[in-house]
Amino acid sequence: MPRLSTSLILALLFALVGCGGRSVQTAPTTAPAAESAPSERSHRTLACAATEGLRVGLPRPFLYEVRHGQNTSLLFGTIHAGVAAQRALGDRCLEAVKRARILLTELPLEVDQRLIVSAMMLPEGQSLRALVGDARFEQIAARIDGAPPELLDRFAPWAAVVAASVEEMKQIAAARGGDRDAVMDQEIQTLATRFGVPNDGLETPEAQLALFTEAPLAALLRMADRSFSEQGYAEGVELFEAYLAGDEGALHEMSDMDYLEDIAPEFLEAILPARNRAWMPRLTDELQKGGVFVAVGAGHLFGEDGLLELLAKAGFEIRRLTFD
Repeated sequence: MPRLSTSLILALLFALVGCGGRSVQTAPTTAPAAESAPSERSHRTLACAATEGLRVGLPRPFLYEVRHGQNTSLLFGTIHAGVAAQRALGDRCLEAVKRARILLTELPLEVDQRLIVSAMMLPEGQSLRALVGDARFEQIAARIDGAPPELLDRFAPWAAVVAASVEEMKQIAAARGGDRDAVMDQEIQTLATRFGVPNDGLETPEAQLALFTEAPLAALLRMADRSFSEQGYAEGVELFEAYLAGDEGALHEMSDMDYLEDIAPEFLEAILPARNRAWMPRLTDELQKGGVFVAVGAGHLFGEDGLLELLAKAGFEIRRLTFD
């Protein structure tokens, strides 16, 4: 089983609360007309634009060509906070989003936020402070600027840990040249919607929520303690810098979650490997047809149970795209 750094798991949690799409309640009742897609859109092949003069993004984005026969698609590993899609992919590769036959993401763009809010709150009569202790409660409160203590006390432990960690990740991004307000996954989804590209989720919000609402409290408390430590902060910095550098090895080697294996092996299995395997039937079906842009958290790509390895075993040719 691949082991994951605390920062990487918390980044995945942020995919749910921060990148799970916009609320269906705020979506317009009549969708705006989609912009015209580029005339060269192909339903079988997909690649970054070769047009001279178009801006490129990061020199080594986590972007991979996935080939099945003559049909090609693109698989992109995102970071859920701190880096804008424009910076990562540039105009050349964002053109591929506009040309795609379909965009596949972890969740669809429009998710009923009431479902998420309901899961984030404790049942009546329960208290976050009582569950996590005074010291952890104060650490969480210090990281969530402006949250009234009485509201914070209603948060479920998983939601409180995520909210505090997201704020810290945003601060890391801002301090290291990132964009604290960027939500890369949602930016890609919004672009696809503008150009009439259908966007499907690889899993349901209910399934993603269950990963965390059913996580053992002991595991969440250990994650909180690690995240709020100096080591946890250093891991967040390492994750962010590895993403900007396009360092596959650094992401793959974030392997210090041994401290959870004794109490939450099922959680570690569920957070990445089980989800990756559950996605494979849909991914295989669409990628065989070609013309797909897949955007999921970069943590899903690596290791024995990572998507790159699973797709290679399924017969797809994988090639990383770089722009050094």
